[in-house]
Amino acid sequence: MATPAAASDWIRYWDEASSDYYYHRPATGETSWEQPDRWICGEGYDSSEDSARRSRAGSSLPLEDEDDVDAPEEDLFVVRASLSGPPPLPAGGPPPLSLGAPPPLPVAAAEPSSAQREERRRRVLGEILSTERTYVAALQTLEKVYMVPMRMVADAGAKVAIFSHADLDTVFLNLDVLLKLHARFLERLEQEEASGHFGAILSGAAKDIKGCYTRYISNYAQAEAHISALASKAPDKHRYLEVCKSHPDAGGLDVRSFLIQPIQRVPRYRLLLEELLAHTEPGHPDEADLREALARIREVAAFINEETRVLEKSLVRQGRAFVREGELTKVFLFSDLLVYGVPTGRGYVQKGQIPLGEGTRVERLPRTEHLTHGFAVVDGHGKGYTWHGESEAETGEWFEEVQRAVAILAMVARKTALEHFTAAKAGCTLIKFNHRDGRSSPRWVRISADGSAICWGDTKSKECKSMMALSKAVALMHGAKSAAFYRAQGAKKDRDWLCFSLLFRGRTLDFAATTAEGLFTWYLALAALVGPRSSEPILDEEALRARVAEMI
Repeated sequence: MATPAAASDWIRYWDEASSDYYYHRPATGETSWEQPDRWICGEGYDSSEDSARRSRAGSSLPLEDEDDVDAPEEDLFVVRASLSGPPPLPAGGPPPLSLGAPPPLPVAAAEPSSAQREERRRRVLGEILSTERTYVAALQTLEKVYMVPMRMVADAGAKVAIFSHADLDTVFLNLDVLLKLHARFLERLEQEEASGHFGAILSGAAKDIKGCYTRYISNYAQAEAHISALASKAPDKHRYLEVCKSHPDAGGLDVRSFLIQPIQRVPRYRLLLEELLAHTEPGHPDEADLREALARIREVAAFINEETRVLEKSLVRQGRAFVREGELTKVFLFSDLLVYGVPTGRGYVQKGQIPLGEGTRVERLPRTEHLTHGFAVVDGHGKGYTWHGESEAETGEWFEEVQRAVAILAMVARKTALEHFTAAKAGCTLIKFNHRDGRSSPRWVRISADGSAICWGDTKSKECKSMMALSKAVALMHGAKSAAFYRAQGAKKDRDWLCFSLLFRGRTLDFAATTAEGLFTWYLALAALVGPRSSEPILDEEALRARVAEMI
């Protein structure tokens, strides 16, 4: 129940310029950036009640409201220090307090105190260290589960080896160098954890990262294409990788889920360094080293963006999987492209490409005297291509494979892993199911800027007041599998393929996307962040597309 405001209460305000809260006490005229023990928001929200709940829960993180789907969407009104004045309350809510004009900002409004900056700086340093531990653990798992066993197989000799050393060089390139680099980097960070002087360490590591990662990034598309082609071209190799995926340490992640992590790590470094510099006092001993480290990491991030742009123009690109090869002329079916060519003395020459998205459709053709087994592919511009096989069975298989690829592409356009992560950070509206009673309500959901937490709140203001640390998640599941969905009327029937759940010890977070694009964005972004420790098998993009196609 709302608590009436008293003159002695502190009232919380929001300052747009500094993107931070400050507090005003009308009785004394005091203003402060420091959070008092008890404060009041515009509807009389009493922070002491929330503090008591936090103490009982034993957590320093913001808690999800116990009845978050039962309460009005805007159950907490924060007075904003802006020219437009306080935002209106929801219809039917209590009237706002008569607070008058916002009070003046505390002294030195634009600059938090040195103690505050140092506290925030220490928090970012802790985040750098904790995420580096997670990253090194993922690289060590990749080495243990995939690299070492495959190297032993390649060493067995040409007559019995499933994989060759050429396969290993194509897929892993210099990953062993990256692992050694980051193991040393982590060791040095842990040695300086108490002092907090990471500047020289970060600067030195950034120099090494720039040299090693540009080579790895340049090879990434080739590694991805090589693995994608194994299912049809080398089924024995594909089966071997599937067996590796079942290793307990792999957590159900395939090799590609590990290979993408160095690509994802660079933007994370950039975000953390930018935040660390923002909370580093001018003239700090680490300042120059941090600026140098950030400049180098930005160069690597720019290189990733450029490589992604170039790949999107080429035949081999991230997210494109090889599906089928055949003799319809000479045809190669990828997950988003049909390529055809003609034979030459030394192989085949490509004659054309048919994109399978953007309105492409597939049609069976009637049997005629001259065309007994045929189908047509009509591209988005209306141009038709007729194909025929040697038998009804072969033609039917090709028709089904092409039709399947077209249907899946029609659901959602492909994006890179980085684009999924960026979209999840920006946020969108998801349907959240209450884990106690299964009731559902729209919520604005996003991933925190550093990728450490999932946050949710009001869809109108997009203010997220609840969050859960992703480091505490033990599994990610696709589909309406948790108990919350069974309690919700119609969820299993109508929205099964749009649903996903994050599992924590003692509870779940259960969501349904409103579009196919939203499902792919959120599941694949969370898979990259939670996957290495998920107790449930994690689907890569191809497996998720196949599963969704079956469920639809």
